[in-house]
Amino acid sequence: MSSVTLAPTFDWNEEPIAVPRQRAIAVHLTEQFDVVIRQQGESGAPDAVIEIARQNCLALCAKILREAGELEFQIMQLPHGVMLTGDGRPVHIPRAIAEKLFDQVEED
Repeated sequence: MSSVTLAPTFDWNEEPIAVPRQRAIAVHLTEQFDVVIRQQGESGAPDAVIEIARQNCLALCAKILREAGELEFQIMQLPHGVMLTGDGRPVHIPRAIAEKLFDQVEED
């Protein structure tokens, strides 16, 4: 990296921050295949945990995207092993490839 000359004073509380700090967020499954969203606790505080029934995940994702201002999106539930191309055509993904693309592949 090149050396940069920094201003002698900089106040993190006064300057416009482009990317604020964000506690880590993890997403994983329970043994019952419900989804858990877990946010790392701050300064030794317990983690925040939200458990979401699997059937509610699509509605939650849509709501999050709307609240974030992402108005042009479409969430579709597709049969296992099927993805859509950019122009909306369905494509079957062989199981061996899907296993490499995704963390977990459900049993048929």
